[in-house]
Amino acid sequence: MKDSTNSEFEKSGRPTWWRAIKSVFAAFLGVQTNRNWEEDASSSSPLRFLVVGLLMGLGFFVALFVLVWVVSKFINV
Repeated sequence: MKDSTNSEFEKSGRPTWWRAIKSVFAAFLGVQTNRNWEEDASSSSPLRFLVVGLLMGLGFFVALFVLVWVVSKFINV
């Protein structure tokens, strides 16, 4: 059986973009396992996690803003 954790890291030991997206999304939901967190924390550079986290945070803020705007237009406030 193929080990998916090894394939999600580049040859340099850095996580792939897909791994960073999955990890940050799991952290946003609060379901990040301790093992995955330790693997992510031991990666050489947190840049991918920072970029993905900032983009997901911005996306969440924009989605929330749009939702409030749509609801406020719907109830004519």
